[in-house]
Amino acid sequence: MGGLFTRSIATDLELPRALRDASVSESEARSSRPLRVLGCPRCQKRLCALDREGQGAAAVWKAPSSRVERALFGGATSFKCRMCGQGRIAVEALGDAAQPDGEQGGGATLPVLVSLKATTAKGAFRPFSACVCGMYESVVARATALLQAEAITTTRQLNVSQHTFKRSELAKLSEDDLPKPPMELLVIAHKVSGQRNPITDQHGLYNNLLRHAWNRADVVILVLFDVPPGYFSQLLSEQPTLRGLLCAGRLLPLFSKDDTGEPTDAEANLESRKHEEAQASGWLVRCLDGRVPRHEGLPPDNAKSSEVVAALAGVADEAKEGTIAVLARVVEDFEGHELVRD
Repeated sequence: MGGLFTRSIATDLELPRALRDASVSESEARSSRPLRVLGCPRCQKRLCALDREGQGAAAVWKAPSSRVERALFGGATSFKCRMCGQGRIAVEALGDAAQPDGEQGGGATLPVLVSLKATTAKGAFRPFSACVCGMYESVVARATALLQAEAITTTRQLNVSQHTFKRSELAKLSEDDLPKPPMELLVIAHKVSGQRNPITDQHGLYNNLLRHAWNRADVVILVLFDVPPGYFSQLLSEQPTLRGLLCAGRLLPLFSKDDTGEPTDAEANLESRKHEEAQASGWLVRCLDGRVPRHEGLPPDNAKSSEVVAALAGVADEAKEGTIAVLARVVEDFEGHELVRD
């Protein structure tokens, strides 16, 4: 069999230097704490979402059962890249992984234990790749800080880039203006304040960015900062695209303390930022791992956003609990849907 990778054709896409320099071998990726991405040997995009069972050198990879493909003749098993259709890595299925009780909405664990055949080269596993885009440097930096929170970086090796667009650039944006793949996550960061221009739909600020970014990254998510709790329902009622994004797990609303949307001393201090990180980190990890429903294009409104609005109304007086309460209602509808990682 030779090496782990199928080398019938040369690699098309070279990794950016920041990702290439931080890439490691399979044995190091399996035994070290932060998870990394197994890249396709052809296109460098994520070949398969992997988790681990066990620790150190004794750890075993876990993968979605749907990604273990068996050859028609001979019965050999492998991961095949679903992005380029060319890259392939031979694997051996070792059995079912332990499944905790009470697994909810889209599954936080991966069900099959696998062994990667042979020893991989040094660059087989790279960091997760994320990009944060927006109109204002301060807002982009704020969203970048969420991805760099300890709750994420201790469990995921992550490389984050930033890109700021002027309003005029957003209006005429093309796909060529966007960061190049591979990207597991592209974050569009926006702060709700002052004159409230439409975010999506008719005359929306981010229509072009959302449309062109959708196929550049595994997951695209819109992060809204300082959303007045009472204004969130209005946003959803006026902009159907936001409703579709929310129900698909692609909208992360972070609420202000009150309905004015203006920052207070309490919201500006370090404790407020820590609280913001706590509200966002779990969902950002979910998106990095691909544990949100797969959509080939912008998701349509599935008419269930009214349930989410009702959930928000119940916590409007305690906005600090609003984000988690809303997203908990969203994830309930993931059951039965094909996920990005599948």
